[in-house]
Amino acid sequence: MSDPKSITQAIDAAQIGQKPARSASPDTTIKQLFMLLHGLYGNLLIARFSTGEVVAAGPDKGKDKGVKSAMVIWQANLDRFDGETIRAAADRCMTDHPKYPPTLPEFVAMCKAIQPRQTHAEQFKIGMSDELKSSYTARARAQAMARYRANLERSAGVVNTGNAGLGALQVLIARAVALAGGDEVAALRRFDYGNLDGGSRA
Repeated sequence: MSDPKSITQAIDAAQIGQKPARSASPDTTIKQLFMLLHGLYGNLLIARFSTGEVVAAGPDKGKDKGVKSAMVIWQANLDRFDGETIRAAADRCMTDHPKYPPTLPEFVAMCKAIQPRQTHAEQFKIGMSDELKSSYTARARAQAMARYRANLERSAGVVNTGNAGLGALQVLIARAVALAGGDEVAALRRFDYGNLDGGSRA
């Protein structure tokens, strides 16, 4: 039978370097875990932790001090895992530990195996500043809009003359002639391309 002083020392040792327990009593997840383990293994679980001494007062009055201490220690070590991971590890007890309840290190190992692994790429991924993200987003949006307008103009039959003035007007008139069913080449020949200021050939 364990000495109560050594149990208290074990609890203190288990919490060194870790965040403090959320309360002096085990939380709901740990209580449910121990209920499940007791259902699976019966007195094998109780015999492992029981001291024969009972809590005299408080919410755990009448419960075995050793079992309560074990639950507090388990909580301190399982606090890093979420409830889903702990429940999944408990489910695996039936296949991985069919005869005897797992020790705390064995249960922690099951939780680690179940918990999604963080890849090296995620560990060393360099984040992008909000300013840079906004810059990339604005540039991508501008490029997408430019492509959209170009496709819209192309489908509408818009001609890009590349310049303004009389030369551009002459190209547009020739294109209009072609769209009306006329001879675009002949229309272009009637214009004087050597003199864009309105002059004509001699």
